[in-house]
Amino acid sequence: LIEYSMKILFVIQPNRIDIYNEFQKQLNIFQSQQTSTSQSISIMIGEGKIEIEQGDIIEQNVDVIIGSSSSENLRQALIKSAGYEVEHAYNQAYEDNSNSLIFSTPSGQLPSKRI
Repeated sequence: LIEYSMKILFVIQPNRIDIYNEFQKQLNIFQSQQTSTSQSISIMIGEGKIEIEQGDIIEQNVDVIIGSSSSENLRQALIKSAGYEVEHAYNQAYEDNSNSLIFSTPSGQLPSKRI
């Protein structure tokens, strides 16, 4: 973020106010650079921007959606919304290398570029 212009967006489930509040508390150390609305917090760091937003991750028009493999609910929601192409690509990638920590799939029916 210091050298390259980029934006990192964390999307938090609307019902997880506790997580959103914790992000806000941690970002308060940069208060002079921070902007905040009721559902969004952002901070500029160098050339980049970190934004925390309450909302639905599958509706985000971003380059990449990153889903944690430790969250089965998130994985299923992404696959359900993205469609068969993503489910097939994920299953194939998992079958080819089940020990991999990262799988990249097309975005299917989601507005993002990749998952």
